[in-house]
Amino acid sequence: MLTIDQTCCRYNQEVKQREQKVLLQGLIMPQPPVTESGLPEARQKPAALPASQSPWFQFANPSCTAGLAPKRNLAATRTKAPTPQPNLTSTYMVMEENQQLFVLPPVATAATATPTTTLKRAYRKPDFVKCDKCGENRKNSETHKSYMFHIFCEAVDRMLFLQWRKILQETRK
Repeated sequence: MLTIDQTCCRYNQEVKQREQKVLLQGLIMPQPPVTESGLPEARQKPAALPASQSPWFQFANPSCTAGLAPKRNLAATRTKAPTPQPNLTSTYMVMEENQQLFVLPPVATAATATPTTTLKRAYRKPDFVKCDKCGENRKNSETHKSYMFHIFCEAVDRMLFLQWRKILQETRK
């Protein structure tokens, strides 16, 4: 029987051999079989390259186009909201003694003050709320009441509301 140390050593050796095979992949190339005829002869380099009559290519850098893009009309895209003009009224005051006319400076009226309104979501309260127990309207009904999110229906519960509420209070304890 093998001891733990011998088992671990054997396992470690197997792991090391597998890792070594993976790491050596591509480094040790298999030897191809040698052909009987051998390799063809290498081509000889020509003494002079063939002359060509084509013109040399001249690369022209593109000119700088920075700042040449057409300007957008930002004033047309951004429209300002019209500013409300204050409703100025002049007050005339006539003195009775000397019959003199005094013109007081214009004063802004209360209508010109900008109202600070907050937008609220439109919520419609339903006129008919159906009772799950009897199917009748429980909105503004004397026969339907609620306590702690529980709905009391006289037609189905067959007891007084106070007794029903007392039972709910006892079950919550």
